[in-house]
Amino acid sequence: MKILILLDLNLSCLLPMLLFMLGAFLLGWLLKHLFGREKRELAELHITHDELNSKHNAYVSDSTTKYNSLDGRYSSLQSDYNIAAENGEKLKKAELEIGQLKASLDIAAKKPANEKIVEVPAMGLAAETIATSTTEGDNYTRFYKAISAFFGAKIVKDDLKLVEGIGPVIEKVFNDAGYNTWASVAGADAATLKSILDGAGDQFAMHDPGTWPKQCQLMVDDKWSELKKYQDELDGGKMN
Repeated sequence: MKILILLDLNLSCLLPMLLFMLGAFLLGWLLKHLFGREKRELAELHITHDELNSKHNAYVSDSTTKYNSLDGRYSSLQSDYNIAAENGEKLKKAELEIGQLKASLDIAAKKPANEKIVEVPAMGLAAETIATSTTEGDNYTRFYKAISAFFGAKIVKDDLKLVEGIGPVIEKVFNDAGYNTWASVAGADAATLKSILDGAGDQFAMHDPGTWPKQCQLMVDDKWSELKKYQDELDGGKMN
């Protein structure tokens, strides 16, 4: 009987201890399981991060290579374009020279016995001379064809539109006022020409005829190279 009582007492004391130990074991197992899963997930995240970082670096490297390649190609194309543009300007200038030289050769081949010498400008070349008839016949017409080739526009004698700053409307205004030739404009002063424009209407107020008499005088004197150089310095017929 005493033994049973002692046994019962021992079991009563041991049971809470056993339950405590079991609880501690279960808690430890649960914590180990949870932390173990978090470690695995963290390891997987590290692997994913490394893979993404590697892909990013590869993308940046590839993009940089492609950019450098495209930039080099662009620079090459820009250089080719600049060369082509420069050659185009040279070709245009050469074509004008060829046209002027052909006109000069045509006139020289057909020059009459009775002739006078007038200047013909040549772009990039020394001024040349061509023979024109003193009667101002066919050869004189060919002379203006040569001048037209030089200026890149059709030119006839006493065409006031050759003056930089004079267009068809202003030419008509001057014609109506009695100024029909280069010589007549060359002999007028700028103030007189300005008063004619003012009398024609407010729309002509912006025009400045200050250089027009000099331009016409150069035409009268057949100083075409000097005229071209002078006009290159003008802006709409005005001095820059």
